[in-house]
Amino acid sequence: MSWKKISSKIVYSSPYLSLREDRVIQPDGNEGIYNVLERQPFVAVLVLEDDNIYLVSQFRYPINQRSLEIPEGAMEENEKPEDTALRELREEVGKNAMSLESLGSLYIGPGLTSQKLYVFVARDLMDCNTKRELTEKDMEIVKIPFREFEDLIKDGKIFDAPTVASYGLFKSCRSVE
Repeated sequence: MSWKKISSKIVYSSPYLSLREDRVIQPDGNEGIYNVLERQPFVAVLVLEDDNIYLVSQFRYPINQRSLEIPEGAMEENEKPEDTALRELREEVGKNAMSLESLGSLYIGPGLTSQKLYVFVARDLMDCNTKRELTEKDMEIVKIPFREFEDLIKDGKIFDAPTVASYGLFKSCRSVE
């Protein structure tokens, strides 16, 4: 037997997320409640130029510290993942990409949320103006040699899960050219 949903209701909603409460029958036949965090799908972009990678450093309120990450952002309604990736690249790094490659998608935390992450690699970059959102005003662009990227992950200086997962997906697909 699989899980069966009896009913579902939104118990909290904001412009950024919703919390859904489902009454379910579990595989063992017992009835229960399962809470699901609903958020817009989002993208993460490995931005590569020559032998370098672009990262962004920004303050993250929930952990009360700065975080070093690849550019990431939520998809707007009816927006395609590749369009979001290009928009985030312009907003956060001030670059356009002539080459954008999809590496696939991942679920962020399938035991808690249905949120999906689409991972891209951007290459063949051209400068453009950044158009940051209000919450991104403290963002700093960091360009480092790609060979140092993995060391920052190993040393715990990069701890953002979408960044680490995107790198793992990238590494499993290919090596840096």
